[in-house]
Amino acid sequence: MKVTERVARLAILAIVLIVVVVAGCDRAMTVGKTVMPDPTEEVTPAIDLLLDWPGEDTTDEERNQWSEAVDAAAVNVNLLNISGCTPDPLVIEVEHGESIQIYNDDATDHTLTLDPENSITVPAFETINIVLSSDNGFHGTGAYGYVCDGVWPSVGIFYVVEPQVEQPPIDLLIFPGDDGEDWTDEERNQWWEAVRAAAVNVNLLDITGCTPDPVVIEVEQGESITIKNSDATDHTLHWGGHIITIPAGDTIDIVLSDVFGRGTGAAGYRCDDGPTVGIVYTVEPPPSE
Repeated sequence: MKVTERVARLAILAIVLIVVVVAGCDRAMTVGKTVMPDPTEEVTPAIDLLLDWPGEDTTDEERNQWSEAVDAAAVNVNLLNISGCTPDPLVIEVEHGESIQIYNDDATDHTLTLDPENSITVPAFETINIVLSSDNGFHGTGAYGYVCDGVWPSVGIFYVVEPQVEQPPIDLLIFPGDDGEDWTDEERNQWWEAVRAAAVNVNLLDITGCTPDPVVIEVEQGESITIKNSDATDHTLHWGGHIITIPAGDTIDIVLSDVFGRGTGAAGYRCDDGPTVGIVYTVEPPPSE
């Protein structure tokens, strides 16, 4: 082999080795690269619900953050375990005026103190009931911290919320305005939502005993339904000025929109001159394909 060829091969081999070494070093540098945190980026510390209690110097933003953290940590249960002066749950959510149980599984009594004038003692191995009301130091909604056995800081929080007000059931058979009262838009919308929720799409209305089944029947405009009467006497249904008689022990087929001569909506009807007993809820037929 000539010297020039040998030199050329050695040169090529040297170049390949250099490329491999450089690539390996670059890969090693890439893998070992550490992303350093941005020193200018502000890190929000975690909120300690018991130590970061809002004070006079607390900003509105800090106060809101603390309140949101309390709300997120609150557990709605009716049993508070204060064994070992380590309450479970840490934040118990209770409606104002509601009664809860406080349980102590230790061999010694524990006293929970809200303020100098209000404290709760739970005897050893016992459970007590307490009402979170003004009589016991809970003078409204909010967060109430408490210490255990006089040792500060607070060990837990009573999170008192407004009691839920149950809405009275909506009487579908009292139409908006029929009771002589001025209905608000919200009340009218609630009534319509209740009617739509109660509507049953069937083609048979049973008015036996003047007790319609279903109470709200959903009918497409122009659709025919069957009205059934299983009683031994006739029944007369009254829609405004319209009257339909269903003979005793019989059924009739009728297109209600022909009777009403009206469009969609809810129409109440009476049975045998009595009060309103049912509703026909007429809807648009689905669009034809």
